Amino acid sequence: MSVKIYCFTGTGNSLSIANQLAKPLNAEVERLDITRYGKEAAETCVREGDILGFVFPVYAWSYPDAVKAFVKKLRIEGKPAYVFAVANCGDSAGETLTAFSRLLEKQGIRLDYGNVCAMPNNYLPLSDVDNQAMERTKLENARVRCAKLAKDIEDRLVGLNSLPPKAIDPFLLYVVHPLFCWYAKGAYRNFFAEQACTGCGICAKVCPQKNISIEHGHPVWGRECASCMACIHWCPAQAIQYGKRTRQFGRYHNPDVSLSALCGEKEEAGR
Repeated sequence: MSVKIYCFTGTGNSLSIANQLAKPLNAEVERLDITRYGKEAAETCVREGDILGFVFPVYAWSYPDAVKAFVKKLRIEGKPAYVFAVANCGDSAGETLTAFSRLLEKQGIRLDYGNVCAMPNNYLPLSDVDNQAMERTKLENARVRCAKLAKDIEDRLVGLNSLPPKAIDPFLLYVVHPLFCWYAKGAYRNFFAEQACTGCGICAKVCPQKNISIEHGHPVWGRECASCMACIHWCPAQAIQYGKRTRQFGRYHNPDVSLSALCGEKEEAGR
């Protein structure tokens, strides 16, 4: 029996949650990038008795398209022993977990347990990042929250979303989210690098879509942007902008996740 947590992440928030859950569950964490869910990706086999976990950010009150693409790559060879999901959000997750449960059902998988974990805001096209005090508070609360979620999963709790539903949730899922997906298709046009860019290539390295190439010492964005904001937040020179507003905004990536860990590389000795 294997215990695996599949994680889609940009700024590292979801990876931080996945790592905190993995330790007590003795689970392996797999970061999802386009090599796992793209057109050329092989199917992932789910075998009898496997324990599966999914951790991902909430994108406009639903799951990211990348997570949907990965789930469609799952091949079922038996009934999983237990399936859980944790969605991280800045403030509200709406009906994200209900929608994700339906997605899994189409693949013949039942979502046994799902819950949410609030993390620092990072979607710069809408607003600035949280101030440092709020960021620290959210991260500390998230550590406590993750310990509780891990205990729930260890105890094989069943149920979705401990937050009470709101009347606006269906509108957010069925109207706002599709509009976001339509808008996000053209999001790549809004990214650009200023003269402060050093051509280090970190933006291309962290992009889960492999959508950024370095040409003549500067990044160039393709059409497959997931709007994960990894490139803009991980840029060490803060040279990447999204439109005009982000010049005045701060940057954020999860302090518990290193660049090498985000990219699946081995940490150097002593670090």
